[in-house]
Amino acid sequence: GGIGAAVGAGYDVATKEWITWTPGDYQIPAQNILTLLEKAEDKNFVMGRFTQRFDYSLLRKLYSHGLRTMVALLLGIDTYKSATYLFHRTLWQQHRTNNPNMSIAMELQFKHKQGGGKIAVADASYRPRQAGQSRVKNFRTIWKTFTELLRIRFRS
Repeated sequence: GGIGAAVGAGYDVATKEWITWTPGDYQIPAQNILTLLEKAEDKNFVMGRFTQRFDYSLLRKLYSHGLRTMVALLLGIDTYKSATYLFHRTLWQQHRTNNPNMSIAMELQFKHKQGGGKIAVADASYRPRQAGQSRVKNFRTIWKTFTELLRIRFRS
């Protein structure tokens, strides 16, 4: 189980040309999807990039910077302060993963880039979290993410 498994199950049953998802905490306005589609052009993968995260504490900014650095060093990709993403359904069919974790998008992006795919970037808007809290703020989650990135890097 896990959120990545749930998201992947949704990807498996997707029937339209493009696939995306937004978290249920309302941080990412749905209109961002139109912005991503406009940037797609000849690309099969579009990363949304937060232009501003005004509710981050200094500690959260450090955690986020650390994650982006780990991803860049281990996978050679930039998560662009990732807001959301959009990709062509054929990309999922080519690079499907059983990743049960939130790193499912990073794994798909990594495999796409390894195969010579191009990634477009679009600015995305952001709203403060309406409910719940980030689960990134502890060492256990950071360690789990690090080991997951190692798995992606050395098994792909």
